[in-house]
Amino acid sequence: MFQANLVTAEIVSGTAKNIDIYNHSALEWFSIDKLPSPLGESTLKGLKILKLLIVKF
Repeated sequence: MFQANLVTAEIVSGTAKNIDIYNHSALEWFSIDKLPSPLGESTLKGLKILKLLIVKF
């Protein structure tokens, strides 16, 4: 079973770095309104939940 993790973050200082080069070819930050395509099913489900949480706050 494949699972995609959905992470929110706030950059305080420094630069993000991909330290898992054997499993991930790149590390990129995307605006929630400008995500790459296609997205996996687990990511789409996570986005639906995240958008519901954002509306509540």
